[in-house]
Amino acid sequence: MHLEKKQFCVVLLTAILSVARFATAANSVWVVVPSANPDAQNVLQAVSGGSSSDIWAVGYVINSEPSGDQLTLAEHWDGTSWTVFPTPSPGNSECAQLWQNPLNSVAEVSTDNVWAVGFYCGPSEAGGGNEQLTLIEQWNGSEWNVVTSPNPSSYAGLYGVAAVSARDVWAVGQNYGSTEPSTLIEHWNGAKWSIVPSPNPAGRTAYLGAVSAVSATDIWAVGYSGASTAPYLIPLIEHYNGSTWSIVSSPYVPSSRFNQLNGVMAISANDVWAVGYQNENGNGQDGQGLIEHWNGTKWNLVNSPVVGDVAYLYSITGTSSTNAWAVGYLQNSELDVLPIIEQWNGRVWKVVTSPDPGGAAQFFGATTTQGQAWAVGTYSIQIGSWVNDPLTLTIESN
Repeated sequence: MHLEKKQFCVVLLTAILSVARFATAANSVWVVVPSANPDAQNVLQAVSGGSSSDIWAVGYVINSEPSGDQLTLAEHWDGTSWTVFPTPSPGNSECAQLWQNPLNSVAEVSTDNVWAVGFYCGPSEAGGGNEQLTLIEQWNGSEWNVVTSPNPSSYAGLYGVAAVSARDVWAVGQNYGSTEPSTLIEHWNGAKWSIVPSPNPAGRTAYLGAVSAVSATDIWAVGYSGASTAPYLIPLIEHYNGSTWSIVSSPYVPSSRFNQLNGVMAISANDVWAVGYQNENGNGQDGQGLIEHWNGTKWNLVNSPVVGDVAYLYSITGTSSTNAWAVGYLQNSELDVLPIIEQWNGRVWKVVTSPDPGGAAQFFGATTTQGQAWAVGTYSIQIGSWVNDPLTLTIESN
């Protein structure tokens, strides 16, 4: 089954980080940028940008009234401020599941062509329960609309999307409705979405959570596969060569029974990064960032400097072989939830200081565009009782 992103706090708020000019970690400072918060609980899960004045972030909002419905959320940066844009939320308001309408990933083709994917929960056509179905929405330059997407069963979801061109967009996720939960890959050819066959490790469940493209014939997807015996989770990496998807061997830490990849970034054919976490017990009491690199021949483990009782990396972005960013969060021994930002300088990964918004902060998505880097997620604060307060973060070089 898919491991949902952990929420440690009662009240959630959107949080965005950006970096104003790519510079070295020594002379770059991440700072807060105000973001829109339509209700008391807001989470941004992914971000994608076409330019420094055209960036989209997506996630979900849980309404305070009337019944705590979860609705899709999309915000846009125009170079000055973040603004919420209406998005369809097809999920049934009486659905028994909490996760009714999340948008999990976003990819921008152009200013009038942006894709977001997730899933929604609605009543079963057969009656007697609810279904979880794939959700794909498109921005046409003026509004967001639902685009019909196929479902391999009555229980499926999409978690990652990547665009090669207007006629070549990929989405990945999981088909929960099969005998064993399995990978799900869908493709947009400019006219419709269709399911593309994807491999699954024999005898194991499988999940894909992120996808990134070098070109139309060089695409990577990552996630994990699971079993009932140790190692319970191991990384799953799949590659598309222009005609078929295949599983590519990926390393993991044998002493850690839980190894999961959450994000992938393809810079070139011989320079691809994947990030996630490794966990010994799977009980939320220990953990370490997991970083892997493709050198054109094989995947290798790369040391992550993230330390903490619980440490997770969720997204990676960058523009060159000497400048990349990984983001996530950790929980220390005092149970404080703190954001993680790491930078790759071409030789090693180093932790970069991130601002403390005064509450629990987690980052789930990151992107780079025109010399800027952005990270998005959620945070919560408490003043007397739990309250929400807008927060976004940005980096400016000194």
